[in-house]
Amino acid sequence: MARLKVSMPFKIAFLLFAGVVIIAFSGYLSYKSISSVVTMIYSNNSPDDGLATIQEITTTIDRAENNVRLYGLTKEDNYLRKYYGLINGIDSVIDKLYKQYPEDEWFAHKIDTIDALINVKTQVWREMISIWQYDSTRNAISDLAEHFQPVEPIPEVKQGFFKRIFGKKKKEEVDPSSQNEEILELIGEIEKNE
Repeated sequence: MARLKVSMPFKIAFLLFAGVVIIAFSGYLSYKSISSVVTMIYSNNSPDDGLATIQEITTTIDRAENNVRLYGLTKEDNYLRKYYGLINGIDSVIDKLYKQYPEDEWFAHKIDTIDALINVKTQVWREMISIWQYDSTRNAISDLAEHFQPVEPIPEVKQGFFKRIFGKKKKEEVDPSSQNEEILELIGEIEKNE
């Protein structure tokens, strides 16, 4: 058989070419694996919008509850207005959460549970507010009733025969206009508090 004689420079060139191809192929594989690792790390570290939205709901609930407590302590309508604004905001955030995960049934069930618990909590807060409002109205009315007790007649002291005939009778007059003004002031305060 005839043996093919290949020159030495050709062998060296062939080996160099094979080495370059192997290095290029291993570089391509390294690039692919590193880029997949970077993509995986980036996707795992991207902020989860659902978690941020749930955290926003939690913060809003805490703020609403604090405003209810402050209203209970101070009876200032300012806190009540803030509370109603926050509760209306929670509904829009819940809708936003539904839109973020429209096809995830498990997550939608959890959102329903959160929404139901929020509704129960707001119902309790509404009842507390109505109790406090009723209590303040009742206190104002009882203050009004205590302030204007019916005038008790002063029992007459038995006088002698001559004293009754010749004595002067003193009449106490009650000024109804001053009582009416006081009643109107108290009613105005009650209406202002409601």
